[in-house]
Amino acid sequence: MAFRWEEYFELAKKIKETFKGEAARRTVISRAYYSMFCLARDCISLKNWEYDVHRTVIERLKNKGDNRFRKAGRNLDELRKLRIISDYKTDKNG
Repeated sequence: MAFRWEEYFELAKKIKETFKGEAARRTVISRAYYSMFCLARDCISLKNWEYDVHRTVIERLKNKGDNRFRKAGRNLDELRKLRIISDYKTDKNG
């Protein structure tokens, strides 16, 4: 049975509603990003994953002819930036 990436987003919403604090905020951003990223990856049918699959998915969305895909690409790019900060940045390493 294939994993339903929407479940990551639902989990993120439940965490946001239930828990407070920095750890919860970071987890919510990360789960929301990965749910949207994997849904987008599957939507564009990316089969041969490249070195930077995240950048590839975002750029393919941004370069689609449909405005909805381009907007989704921009939104996913912004969420990716937040996810990188949430996953890797601390006060000690900026």
